[in-house]
Amino acid sequence: MPQKILCVAPYTGLNILFQQVSQQLLAHQPDQAYDFTYLRFDRQDDLDTIQEHLLTHYDLIISRGGTATLLRTLTATPVIDIGVSQYDLLSTVQSAQRLSHVALVAFTAFSDHAQAVFDRFHLDLKVYGIDSDAELPALLRTLNTQGIDTIICDITTEAAAKAAGFSTMLITASTESVAAALTNGFHLLQQIKTQTTLTDALGHTLDKLNVMTIICDDQQRVLFTSPTLAADALLQQAANKAITHQRSQFTCGTVRYKLVADTDDTCTIYTISKWFKPQKNTATTAGTMVLDESLNAAFDEYFKLTESPEFFNLLHAYARSAHPLLIVGEVGSGKTYVANLLHQYGLHPQYEPFYVDLSHDTAFSALLDQNDSPLYGTDQCFVFEQINQSSPQIQHDVVDFVVQTRLASRNQVIFTLSQSADDGLVPALKPLLNLSRIITLEPFRNVTGDTIVQLLTTLTNAYNRDAGSEIMGVSDIALDFILNEPWPNNFAQFYHTLNIAMRQLVVLISGSMNYVTV
Repeated sequence: MPQKILCVAPYTGLNILFQQVSQQLLAHQPDQAYDFTYLRFDRQDDLDTIQEHLLTHYDLIISRGGTATLLRTLTATPVIDIGVSQYDLLSTVQSAQRLSHVALVAFTAFSDHAQAVFDRFHLDLKVYGIDSDAELPALLRTLNTQGIDTIICDITTEAAAKAAGFSTMLITASTESVAAALTNGFHLLQQIKTQTTLTDALGHTLDKLNVMTIICDDQQRVLFTSPTLAADALLQQAANKAITHQRSQFTCGTVRYKLVADTDDTCTIYTISKWFKPQKNTATTAGTMVLDESLNAAFDEYFKLTESPEFFNLLHAYARSAHPLLIVGEVGSGKTYVANLLHQYGLHPQYEPFYVDLSHDTAFSALLDQNDSPLYGTDQCFVFEQINQSSPQIQHDVVDFVVQTRLASRNQVIFTLSQSADDGLVPALKPLLNLSRIITLEPFRNVTGDTIVQLLTTLTNAYNRDAGSEIMGVSDIALDFILNEPWPNNFAQFYHTLNIAMRQLVVLISGSMNYVTV
């Protein structure tokens, strides 16, 4: 498809030159690669004329002087200014050599260039520059009092000079100047075409790889936006806003995105990707301890007997908050059970929680590095176990990630801490303590005798129901031992020890007794 060029001439002679020179150059271009449109328009004319033409897409515009300057304010299409060549200036001055009362009047950019040419060739001609149209009437009155009767000018100042009674000599563009401008335009369009081809290929590749990208120069001006991103105006706007505010993540609609920047000496490449929402029931990380059904039921009875209704009301409230939750308790005190309970009380109990055993050095980094990591999703439940058993660096990395990405605002985040909340914590955990809702579990040794008796009765009945045995209770000697045992590993060890004892007893008396006492 031919590339379209609009030639805008501020005077009729230039319009004719455009047509003549362009047709000559086209004869040497392969396959008539360019489609020209010619328009006579000066910046003093009605803007509606040019604005109507600019509604049509053009690949390049060629014009001159103030008209070229005006066009740059009206369109994003590249504009080439023919300019005034040294040859054009000397040719006009040569034509005026027989005149004695002559001055050149033009805008500063033009007049400075003319003065440099005249100095180079030792031409004695008065040159006056102006910075705006408002200065022109006063300057023309001054020149009139000095006896100047002819003004050498460009199209920008010609009309005012004529209206003030001066003869004018318009500095016109030569064939060589027009040809040079058109040739430069061809080169520019070829570069643009090559760049567009490369950009399209890059965009196609990025789309195929499902990578959204924005490339900015060192002034943070956008140089490139990948097609998929460009097609979503809201997402593109949100990404640009995040770049402006130097954020590493942002939200558009209900979706969370991460923004990764890679900077070199000339530009910055921003890669945008979703915080992927993983498929449900994904296998949990290594080292996870999930409660078996019987132990879970035992903890259920244990907490019903040892905790008040206010404790469970607090769990309900915490489970739906946008804060990390920190469960503190000794080993075996039920932290995993309470974490599961918080998940059930949460906003998305139908999804399986992700357990991360932070005592394994690579558990968090492996989860973080996955392309489809659940850490980049929403509506998940993460249970970070044994954070105080991890190294200081891992503690710092985990806490920093949770705080910086506001993970708990998008997901349910639960930590378990196997000690007192203020017992020997490294500084990396202090932000977590300040940010979290803390749930402290009492050790089993604090449970009173009556509660233990009731608990033993409940657990024995449950065992009878599940194992088909008929154990009637606990002897006084055994109960006294239980009441005085510190149970360093808390209720979980107590429950397992009791189960082992009951199983062994059932095996020993199987078939010979129906009613026994432990």
